[in-house]
Amino acid sequence: MEFLQSNGIGNALLSVTSTGKLRISPFVVTLATNPTFILSMVAWMIAQSIKIVLNFCVEKRLDFRLLFASGGMPSSHSALCMALMTSVAHCHGVADSIFPVCLGLSLIVMYDAIGVRRHAGLQAEAWSSLVKPVNR
Repeated sequence: MEFLQSNGIGNALLSVTSTGKLRISPFVVTLATNPTFILSMVAWMIAQSIKIVLNFCVEKRLDFRLLFASGGMPSSHSALCMALMTSVAHCHGVADSIFPVCLGLSLIVMYDAIGVRRHAGLQAEAWSSLVKPVNR
């Protein structure tokens, strides 16, 4: 966390930009120095990586396409939103006006994720009741 707060990543990008031929957008440098953005992306990447590990434990094969796939557990959308909300609460405090925005976003995302998973399960039950297995 100290590395992020001291703008270590941003300073590294700025030194590459100022000394080399590579030019990095100021927007990218600004995002790279924002601990809330970095921690949210790390939470998303951890959740997506866990999907690969869990899939390997079940299927006994590595499927890196899951790194960019949506759906499944753990929910990377929920992980990103919770990391965003927690980081905003930690950096700015819960009295800041941005915290309720993050809280509302997190609640909407998680409520929607629960509803989508519930309806997908109901739809799977309906399909399985329509299709009878063939005994051979």
